[in-house]
Amino acid sequence: MKLSRSCRDGSSACSVCPSNRTPTTCAKQVATGADAIVLVTEWNEFRQLDMARLKQVMRRPVIIDGRNIYDPAVMKSLGFTYRGIGRE
Repeated sequence: MKLSRSCRDGSSACSVCPSNRTPTTCAKQVATGADAIVLVTEWNEFRQLDMARLKQVMRRPVIIDGRNIYDPAVMKSLGFTYRGIGRE
């Protein structure tokens, strides 16, 4: 999934995605109503997401981080249920 400068719904710059992406799929759209997000890449785009806003659109704020790019303490402080694969 590539992140976008604007969401496909025609809205202006997405409040979650980094501003330097080309239009494809917006992380906010993908996360809206989601029970969980499973991250399986280390791409820098995912390090730059506004996680507080992403949490607002999710049905359940669950992140399964297969690449351990997020700090577990920070994710917990934001209100996510966070699991880093290979971490205890």
